[in-house]
Amino acid sequence: MSIAIHSRQVCSVSLVFLEAIIDLSKTYQKRIIVSNHLAKLLESQSTVNLSTLPVFDLIDLHLQLDLELIISLGGDGTFLETIHYLKDHVIPLLGIHRGNLGFLTMVTLTDAVSVLIRFFEGDYKLEERALLALYGASAPVSFGLNEVALLKRDMASLLTIDAYMDGQFITTYRADGLIIATPTGSTAYSLSCSGPIVLTSSHSFVITPINPHNLTLR
Repeated sequence: MSIAIHSRQVCSVSLVFLEAIIDLSKTYQKRIIVSNHLAKLLESQSTVNLSTLPVFDLIDLHLQLDLELIISLGGDGTFLETIHYLKDHVIPLLGIHRGNLGFLTMVTLTDAVSVLIRFFEGDYKLEERALLALYGASAPVSFGLNEVALLKRDMASLLTIDAYMDGQFITTYRADGLIIATPTGSTAYSLSCSGPIVLTSSHSFVITPINPHNLTLR
């Protein structure tokens, strides 16, 4: 089985972690592959052991059928980007914090190796999170863990948005935009627009208008 790693930047500490992962993979007989973005960053490093790792195209992440785990090495932005390319494929994703924001990536580089050992030993629990799918004419064109936002252009007038759920009309929003957030995303963009905080375990979504014209819809 393979372990995929994606990162948008590297430093001396993350290089040490990657070296440790390679050693750990030999012990547990795992194959390490890195995204094409990470591979380009590693090309400039002097460590040959890292620059020769197998590479996968991030766009084709969801096509890697033998993946046991995906590691996102960075901040929340890297984590969300990884999910965008993973789409709705059910593969465990581990966020290791090495960025500015770490609400989703709670594992630190200091604890990462011990956490991975527990994963390889089967000592872990999976936490399921809801995803949003944005559909085109007939197929999903994008997936999001936090939210989907409909926004007006800079000089455009208010948007008029008819909202339906399961084919049933809810209401009409006249606003600068509309945010549809998952429970995970309820503490992100939606919260900054006065949306409610929802437990991640709840089976619900949040609809938050942005600067609505109608006071009763705020």
